[in-house]
Amino acid sequence: MIHILQSVSNMDRGGIESMLMNYYRHLDRTRFQFDFLVNKKKPGFFDDEIRALGGRIFQSPGVAPQSYPAYLRSMQQLLAQHPEIKVLHAHNEAMQLFALEGAKKAGLPVRIAHAHNTRLPKDAKLPIKWFCKQFIPGAATDYWACGREAGIYYFGQSAWDARGVTLRNAIDLDRFGYRPEVRAKLRAEYGLNDKLVVGCVARLMAQKNHTRLLDIFAALKKVRPDSCLLLVGEGELRAELEAKAARLGIAQDVKFLGVQSDTSVWYQAMDVFVMPSLFEGLPVVGMEAQASGLPCVFSTGVTEEVLLRPDSCRISLEQPDEAWAAVLKDADRNLPDRAQAAAQVRAAGYDIRQETLRLQQLYTGLIAKRGAAHA
Repeated sequence: MIHILQSVSNMDRGGIESMLMNYYRHLDRTRFQFDFLVNKKKPGFFDDEIRALGGRIFQSPGVAPQSYPAYLRSMQQLLAQHPEIKVLHAHNEAMQLFALEGAKKAGLPVRIAHAHNTRLPKDAKLPIKWFCKQFIPGAATDYWACGREAGIYYFGQSAWDARGVTLRNAIDLDRFGYRPEVRAKLRAEYGLNDKLVVGCVARLMAQKNHTRLLDIFAALKKVRPDSCLLLVGEGELRAELEAKAARLGIAQDVKFLGVQSDTSVWYQAMDVFVMPSLFEGLPVVGMEAQASGLPCVFSTGVTEEVLLRPDSCRISLEQPDEAWAAVLKDADRNLPDRAQAAAQVRAAGYDIRQETLRLQQLYTGLIAKRGAAHA
């Protein structure tokens, strides 16, 4: 049994964590096992499922600068106590340096740095994150990313072109494919029949730009008074966004749905998916929405790689709200057959079953190659 140590901030319900769980559920667990190294002490959304699948959760000392020496020591102790761990697969953006450097000092021969974004968030920790980001290529043995632009941002174009590996944010197409019976039930239950239903699935945080989405929706209401907005997700900006919806006079048509245990059903209820993010790597929700057959409108802050189907597009955030509204207002008319969408997403390479087989081959190849070199 080969153990892969996945280094994350916390196994809460986010894009990276959901992506990892998609792979974990389809892994051949007679040959591979995921364990998780988390940096936050609070319980994660997926903790119970991880343990039910046989995985272990290890707690780090945290990624504050003052914890760096303790983190390196804890990594060396962890890997010495668990020689069955053959790979470190690090995901937590710039702060993944802590785990990578600790594994390097411990002599672990396969250390994968995985890039998931095309920009560092502008917050109080930005200088520290920028500093750490510069050292990631030297601490890792392998460079992976959800897409080319994220890989170039984290590792540089020449290094990415020479050594980069794209691991797609693949999804369960049986789960996210179009289900008309689910659509009919949910729309009737929530009074959505005869409405243009606009939706977004994302954490309520600055990067996702929900504040702009409310402005866009207010403009849409002027040309499609029958429209409503579904916001699936929770986050630190919820109260602020609810207050803004009230100020704009659209609160009665904006539904804050919070965290949902099964997001797949909400895509069925929508008519169009919109994501005006300030920046993204390759969002999992973009794959999910397209697999369900939704026309999707992304900002140009989302990489072009997200466009898998002909009825998806990108719009610049510099365009006025009215321009976004003009694209959205007819999204529920003259649509192609939603039932064909999952096959299109599969053809683009985002079927979790196919991509999990590829992931297992990648792990096996790296262990054989770098393990032999290390020996």
